[in-house]
Amino acid sequence: MKALFLRKMQNIGPDSRPLDLLETPIPSPGPGEVLIRVAACGICHTELDEIEGRLPPAFLPIILGHQVVGRIEGCGSGAAHFKSGDRVGVGWFSDSCGACAFCRSGFENLCRQYQATGRDRHGGYAEYMTAPEKSVFAMPDSFSDLDAAPLLCAGAIGYRSLKLSGIGEGGCLGLTGFGASGHLILRLLKPGPGPASLSLPETKMKGALPSNPGRPGQAVRTPSPRKNWMQSWTPRRYGPLWWRRSKTSRQAEGL
Repeated sequence: MKALFLRKMQNIGPDSRPLDLLETPIPSPGPGEVLIRVAACGICHTELDEIEGRLPPAFLPIILGHQVVGRIEGCGSGAAHFKSGDRVGVGWFSDSCGACAFCRSGFENLCRQYQATGRDRHGGYAEYMTAPEKSVFAMPDSFSDLDAAPLLCAGAIGYRSLKLSGIGEGGCLGLTGFGASGHLILRLLKPGPGPASLSLPETKMKGALPSNPGRPGQAVRTPSPRKNWMQSWTPRRYGPLWWRRSKTSRQAEGL
């Protein structure tokens, strides 16, 4: 099969070619794993961090890529959830110990034995890849391969963050930064009758809040109002993910 390998970490410049297209054997799925024929793999800023050494891969050479959509080609021993031909997706999460306090409470990304697709094992910049069956998801036919791939990283992060915020009807949500996750969160929210206050560069304003039937409101660039919730997250090496109420919200509740 053909695959793009990162063979050494390096700074990226205008003429950089950090990945090498090479021929390599099709991998065989191990116990509890599945073999996937890759149809599409999204590109994430995390790959830049890996290439430039801010998030070093566990080994080199390595196949990057963690927004993978494809179809099952085979199953290893003990993998019985999917069958050949099933359409599936694979994201950044690959494996964890499953037994620590973080794993038992739904924070597997903070596990000390956490493994990431395309960092601790080969990823999806290839024609085929293997993955633990427990980290593979069935993909609905309502999304094309290209539309579905980004949802496995930016979409998953944004949706999970939105759910963790516990924001309710009429709440005001603050987002730090405005990458793909923030963009997708805005598409999940239902704007109110007034304008949405966004602190964005002009180049990112267009399409931030699409005008769909039954979804009133428009995006305007104004000073942001006080938020009921502020989103904050850090890499796992620096500690857990925390959600912090704004000072105004805490004062209102007598905290």
